[in-house]
Amino acid sequence: METEECLSFSYTVDEQKCETYSQYIKEQLDADISTATMYFSKVVVSSCRDMPHMYPSGIYPITTPEKNSLFLYCDMNTAGGPWTVIHRRTKGDVDFYSEWADYKRGFGTLHGDFWIGNDNLHLLTNTPRKLRVELQAWDGTWGYAEYTNFRVADETENYKLLVNGFSGNVSYNPMDISNGSPFSTKDKDNDESSLHCAVSLKSGWWHKGCTDVNLNGLYLNPTDVDDGGMSVMRWNYFPYPDTKYNSLKQAMMMIRPSFDRWKASPKSLNRELNLIS
Repeated sequence: METEECLSFSYTVDEQKCETYSQYIKEQLDADISTATMYFSKVVVSSCRDMPHMYPSGIYPITTPEKNSLFLYCDMNTAGGPWTVIHRRTKGDVDFYSEWADYKRGFGTLHGDFWIGNDNLHLLTNTPRKLRVELQAWDGTWGYAEYTNFRVADETENYKLLVNGFSGNVSYNPMDISNGSPFSTKDKDNDESSLHCAVSLKSGWWHKGCTDVNLNGLYLNPTDVDDGGMSVMRWNYFPYPDTKYNSLKQAMMMIRPSFDRWKASPKSLNRELNLIS
């Protein structure tokens, strides 16, 4: 008999650090008298995917395989999760028309509207990740898109984006035009357009030719849009397939590993590890 069901915690006052331990019980069948030994081992959480499924959604400390310590918002409820939330827009109280340095380190608050930071995005996607984008229109319509491969390069490559493998219930894939594009902000123009797209669209993003998706655009009610919708937070043709620009009420981007280590068969796990190496 082997079980690993319970959790315990320890808090170090000097370090102000809380650590999680799992309870592991092993029955010794080869002893003269059957006995059971209990062990406690530290749970190393390297992503939200490692969080116990009974935990609620919230902010948790994560230690990456590179030994970087981060606080991340883990969404434990959305289908296919747990997910690491990397971007959220719900209220419009955070200015996303920011400069390169702001997008590099991240801004906002994890409980509210925020951008996780391009350095962190690179760190969290240096192995294959799945991306989920959730959208809500002002009329209450919900939509989502998923991508089987999402990676962000480091700053030496201007946080170049790799994204493909589209699916979801939205009718159009506007991220396709951003695939392979570097990141641009109002003070650093890396797009291929004769315009400065980050300025024209009022956002930092993987602009290529003033892109078809602008999730970091202006947070505006449809009645306040005065430029035809180019600069608003939008996902083209959502929710109305016959209308290109529609402002959004909410948007969220989340990532998780491209495969589930705990459910994958040994054969598929070895194949995935070979691909990573």
